Amino acid sequence: MDAQARQQHDYQQAATGLVADLKVAGFDLDRLRELRRPGVGDPGAVPILVDWLSRATSVPLKCDIAYVLGSRWARPDGAVALIDEYQRLDDECDGCAARVRAAICTSLERIADDAVLEELCQIALDPRHGSQRGMAIVALGNMRRSRDERSRCCCRCSATRTWRYSRYWASSNWTREKKRCARLRS
Repeated sequence: MDAQARQQHDYQQAATGLVADLKVAGFDLDRLRELRRPGVGDPGAVPILVDWLSRATSVPLKCDIAYVLGSRWARPDGAVALIDEYQRLDDECDGCAARVRAAICTSLERIADDAVLEELCQIALDPRHGSQRGMAIVALGNMRRSRDERSRCCCRCSATRTWRYSRYWASSNWTREKKRCARLRS
């Protein structure tokens, strides 16, 4: 058995319990990734996924759970669980933790809201997390609070290239959103 087939076999073995729990809850699926398809996911799956995010030992499984919790239907509990898992990860297995943190930050970029603003700022300001904090910084562009409040939190890391990119992205995204809302009102 080659390495890729072995990894796939290990992943399927690790995901068997999660898929079984989801089937008991009424989700008819064979693979976890099916929850990411439009119309398949449901907020009823969030407690099961949150439980398995902390229990899973397989890195690819943790990453897939993080990506599924990054779906819009998993808000707001998904964002809170992702933040908790990000902070809980230890640095013993640098490569493993880095992969899971990158998956979590990518998902947070899609679903983060004002409820996790302070935690996102802590992640963005902590230099121990290195490049994984880049997507957390980009996620700050999703915040609906005033731009000043957002920048007060993150201007402390303005020396990083990621923040400069994020600041541009967030301000242009904010401007586009403001214009879109003005068009809808008129």
